[in-house]
Amino acid sequence: FHREPGDTVAAGDVLVTLITVPGMAGGPLEVTAPQAGLVVTRVSKRFTAAGGDLMKIASAGPSTRQRKPGALEN
Repeated sequence: FHREPGDTVAAGDVLVTLITVPGMAGGPLEVTAPQAGLVVTRVSKRFTAAGGDLMKIASAGPSTRQRKPGALEN
């Protein structure tokens, strides 16, 4: 993780660098902020599946991503 809860981010800031399976083409991958705002929370695990939620960002406008509301982790 490059950002922690409480950090302010701008659209395009790198939030996370994902390390892919060793030897897999295209890795590592950088995940960027879709919009400016405040990092409210992030997952505690150091691994994820494709399409998984990693962070929630509070912003002045509606999200630019189609995600359902709710907790990051169940």
